[in-house]
Amino acid sequence: MDRIIELLDKKYILLTECERLSSSLLDDDIDVVDGFLDDRETVLEKLEQINLKIKAAADETDDPGRVKKILRSECSMDGLTEKECEIYKKGFELSAVISRIERINSDAVNAVKTRQDGILEEIKNMNGEHEANASKFFNATYDVGYRIPGKDMKI
Repeated sequence: MDRIIELLDKKYILLTECERLSSSLLDDDIDVVDGFLDDRETVLEKLEQINLKIKAAADETDDPGRVKKILRSECSMDGLTEKECEIYKKGFELSAVISRIERINSDAVNAVKTRQDGILEEIKNMNGEHEANASKFFNATYDVGYRIPGKDMKI
């Protein structure tokens, strides 16, 4: 159980880093988005590795099914040991961060779309006869993070 708690703490740190990077997508110039996306992808890859380690640690316990239910908050806290309660609570903390990241991702997609629309309108105004070419170029939505960290974690 101590190993799982340690891994959940590491996951929390990575998720809050992902949250920070995702928030940067809302605040910064579109020209630096690629750097943030690369950094964020690195964090997401580390999160995938942590998820695998958490699953493996749960599988090594006396009752893997019970531990996995606790990790997913699919049980009552009644009857849980102190360590199990700690895991349960950490799961809720992680869920809160994941929810914030989902909201930020949605806001970031909307912000990029708004920026794209504004740039497209400027191009259309400047190059009336090249409107079709500009439209083709800007209709591709920029990937600002449809991957939600932890959302697809299967334990």
